Amino acid sequence: MQIAEIEITKPRNNLPYQERIALKDLKSNTEIVLKKVDKGSTTVIMNKQDKITEDQTQLDDRKNCMPLETPMVKETSQKVKGLINELHLGNHIDTKTKEWLSQTPNPPHIPVFYTLTKIHKPTLTGRPIISGCEGLTERISSFIDHTLQPIAKAQKSYLKDTTNFINFIERTKVQQNTILVSMDVMSLYTNIPQEEGINTVCIAYEDFYKNKTPQHA
Repeated sequence: MQIAEIEITKPRNNLPYQERIALKDLKSNTEIVLKKVDKGSTTVIMNKQDKITEDQTQLDDRKNCMPLETPMVKETSQKVKGLINELHLGNHIDTKTKEWLSQTPNPPHIPVFYTLTKIHKPTLTGRPIISGCEGLTERISSFIDHTLQPIAKAQKSYLKDTTNFINFIERTKVQQNTILVSMDVMSLYTNIPQEEGINTVCIAYEDFYKNKTPQHA
């Protein structure tokens, strides 16, 4: 009650007038794009046309992207509803979970494609992102993530974040003749065969939960 009674006042601006004008000009400039970088907290200012060209190059790669002949929003919506009903009828989820999973905007939002520029690469490239916020599969994706998180955390290779990695390194003793090697996989997710990836996850799920339905909040 005390918090609700606090009078909210407009905070004082902590930037000089000239900097505020500069920020306003940047935000209103339609010839540039302001985006966060792929890694870190830096902001990239790019020519709009260069950004469009960068993104279009990835969309034109027929190894990873194929244009749809017709929209698949309605078809995907029916598949999601059918899957939710199947989970409910099979007693894999309760009624409350079913209702939560079914709360999709009508009409549903189509996922948005954009890229985060990798400024740490020799050539400017973007990490492709498909934003499914308020989309057809957002809630069922959150449900799957919630279910798989305990499995991921149980793996010996699991690292929560940078702090966790630093703590791990500091308490790890390395032999004098040890050779340290780092590796990177290009386009990791698009290079994972879908069927094999799904089968691997299913095996890990069955092994972890031992055929017991996980509890969901």
